[in-house]
Amino acid sequence: MSCPSEKTNPGYGLEQDQIKNVYNASSRITIAGSWNAFASASFIYWLPREKGLEIATSYDLIEGFSKIIDIEYKYKPGFQVGVGFNFNHDKWVVDLGYTRFHANEKKSYSSDEDLVIYNSPQFKFDNQIFFDSVHGKWKLHMDLLEINLSRPFYSGRHLTITPTAGIRGGWINQQLKIAYAFDGDQYHFYGKQNSWIVGPKAGVNGKWLLGKGFRFFGDCTAALLYQRFHIHPLQETDFFQSDTNYIESHQRRTLLTPYAAMDLGFGYGAYFAKNKWHIDIALLYEFQIYWEQNHLRYLNNDLNVSETLRGYGSGNAANLLLHGLNLTVRLDF
Repeated sequence: MSCPSEKTNPGYGLEQDQIKNVYNASSRITIAGSWNAFASASFIYWLPREKGLEIATSYDLIEGFSKIIDIEYKYKPGFQVGVGFNFNHDKWVVDLGYTRFHANEKKSYSSDEDLVIYNSPQFKFDNQIFFDSVHGKWKLHMDLLEINLSRPFYSGRHLTITPTAGIRGGWINQQLKIAYAFDGDQYHFYGKQNSWIVGPKAGVNGKWLLGKGFRFFGDCTAALLYQRFHIHPLQETDFFQSDTNYIESHQRRTLLTPYAAMDLGFGYGAYFAKNKWHIDIALLYEFQIYWEQNHLRYLNNDLNVSETLRGYGSGNAANLLLHGLNLTVRLDF
């Protein structure tokens, strides 16, 4: 395959005489005398959300209406790192990546003379019990690995397409703690859910090359994940007993859970040091969804749960949603 014209560097816009008629020419970054490798680092700032994490119901005795008290979700930082290699065979690219995102969310709520707190939607008490305050805390720990095989190519003079196939794996762990206070005493619920995932993924990236190294881009990715859950809910049995008693359960479930992601962003890249190095900076906003993740919401029927939550097998666990900013720096060498 002939070397690119000196008029345009690889990975940027093409001149008319550079367009190939046989197959789509590679658009990957090509460094002069390089190791055919690259490394990247990303700062992520995501907002996690998951249904079924309500901790109580507040009822206004004067106005006569109620509202659900939910965990308060906020943006949290994390990071991603990756390395990759360019192969001469048909210009394929292989990359490996790691994502770490750990979030701790919480919510505290207290009643006044016109408000009462009762009945967590998570479970149900033997009697209708009213509390002075409630405090909930949710932990989400995500440690993800993936390996991808891709081949970027020109689909037009200023448009590149990169199909990708790979494997995604890792761990998604959650904890939920709720403490109810009444006249100096407390009643507790604790739930822990650990899981590991592995499965195939596929995606496509499109870049619109604007000139002078600038570009607009978008990604779409989907995966089907084999996921193994270990679920451990623990609940106090009677708020008014002098001795602390608990009911606990251990459950294991195996599911095929879909995953989908999409992002849009803007980037800039440039060769330097006589084309021996290339640096790229990209800022994007991404959306992700992991289906059927909140199994703490569907507690074991051995626990004293609300009748509306019984019959786990007939329903689906709530989905885990994440969205937020991603700032990535990549160096080719």
